[in-house]
Amino acid sequence: MKKNLLFGLLVLSVCSCTKSFSDNTTAPETLTSVNKKTSVSKKNYARSKITERYSGNYFDSCRQENIILTGTVTYTTKESFSNGYYLTYNIELKATGIGERTGKSFHGGIKQKATVKTNVEGDTRSIINYKLKFISKSGEHITFTQIARFVSMNGQTKVSFDNISDSCK
Repeated sequence: MKKNLLFGLLVLSVCSCTKSFSDNTTAPETLTSVNKKTSVSKKNYARSKITERYSGNYFDSCRQENIILTGTVTYTTKESFSNGYYLTYNIELKATGIGERTGKSFHGGIKQKATVKTNVEGDTRSIINYKLKFISKSGEHITFTQIARFVSMNGQTKVSFDNISDSCK
């Protein structure tokens, strides 16, 4: 059950980076070799950053209740195209929440950072770091962290989860 939930979060994470952004900018990035030769490589990249209002909920398994969240979420992406495709994105949610059953108020946020690399052969690697932390006015904590790794090579896909921790005080 928990593994299905974590895989669902991975899928949601990858899907969340498909959001369309209206403030894309493209600029050349120049890299020069260390040995001062004239070899120069140019990459094109696009950056986006938007902030939106957020409302949603998180199920607190320790208290067995939904926490209704409101706040802001900021999406930051950088795409680059050089010998394949490279995407890095950050999602940062800052929110306050109210326990649906207990009425306890919480504040905190969720941070998610990910990179996706696809080489010219189509092999894809992704690493997603996910951290959630909320604290109530009375000092109770909700935390959840995980690192998900996704590799798709030669038609085979592997997903692994590391550093998974879930706690509340």
